[in-house]
Amino acid sequence: MNKRYWLKGGILAVVINLVLFGFMYGCDSFIPIAGEGFGCGVLFGLPLLPILMFLGYLTSGNVSFSVGLITAFVFWFLIGAILGWLYGKIKNKKV
Repeated sequence: MNKRYWLKGGILAVVINLVLFGFMYGCDSFIPIAGEGFGCGVLFGLPLLPILMFLGYLTSGNVSFSVGLITAFVFWFLIGAILGWLYGKIKNKKV
């Protein structure tokens, strides 16, 4: 029985990242006071932060947000795929 836990893990990580990204951009509309949504956006944008910092370091800050977003989704897919693969290995281990 060959279940693809790596694929499930990768897709789950991307979906979680998409939801957090949506909250990050929708946060300002939920808070009526101007400028108060920044803290909320930073909280939900934390999964994107390492990728954007790394790309900004490599390109001296000249990176478009869409490139950073696509790179973040690929990065989190790989992290989820690795975690799903490990989960599959542990679950299928005969004890």
